[in-house]
Amino acid sequence: MRLYRRLLLASEQQEIEDIRSELNDRFGHPPQPVENFLQIASLRIMARNKDIKSLRRKGRQVEIKTAGKLPQQMTRMSRELKIRRLNDYTLLLNLDQTSSLQHLGEILQMI
Repeated sequence: MRLYRRLLLASEQQEIEDIRSELNDRFGHPPQPVENFLQIASLRIMARNKDIKSLRRKGRQVEIKTAGKLPQQMTRMSRELKIRRLNDYTLLLNLDQTSSLQHLGEILQMI
């Protein structure tokens, strides 16, 4: 329960990595649901640092709303990245089952 609380309160990527390392030391390699939770916590921090107002999953899509205008290169890259620019502040990302969290992380890094 303490680890869960620490994940929710984490404000830096290093805190997530410290928790991941602690889990590995105590329990061995974590199962996929735990890895997913660690990735989601990491994405939350990344989104906050990138000034993203919201991330909302809508079926097999994620809507990304930013506080500021999206970089122009996002328009050029949208075809190859499975994203659609809805307006100057919103992207819609199509996800597949296998790499959805990783793909979302890559998109957030580009913003």
